[in-house]
Amino acid sequence: MLSRRIEFVLSASVVLFGLFLWFVAVPHGIVTPSSMRSILLSPAFWPTILAIALTASGILLAFAQMRRRSEDMGEDVEPFARSETMRLVGFVALAALYFEAISWIGMVWASVLAFALFVFLTGAPNKIIGLVAALVLPILLFAFFYHVAGVNIPQSDFLRLP
Repeated sequence: MLSRRIEFVLSASVVLFGLFLWFVAVPHGIVTPSSMRSILLSPAFWPTILAIALTASGILLAFAQMRRRSEDMGEDVEPFARSETMRLVGFVALAALYFEAISWIGMVWASVLAFALFVFLTGAPNKIIGLVAALVLPILLFAFFYHVAGVNIPQSDFLRLP
């Protein structure tokens, strides 16, 4: 369990980062064409929703931390165990490999592989469901964005989806 000070700093950081995304990064960093048919198809729509959700999560974390009684909170912070450290290193390495794999095999297939590896890296109990989701979700998202919203998704020359 984290100390009160660490939880407060964490919740404040999440709120500040969410507000930064909401009011600075998304409006100034994402170009939205003036001829958008629907706000739901705007490139800034989902990043704005995620920034709002992140801000709300930070606020909820702060409220949960304030509601907790003082005797529930220990000031002793346990260090990461070796397995947790290795899992964190694995996540960082997998994120870097995912970023590089997009240029080789395209975003959809890189997402399928990354999702499948994340299922094994997290030690999910239902690996079959995770692997099915790893295959189905990126393909469904590609179908929506490419065929319905008309947004091009990066694909490789070797593994193209129709």
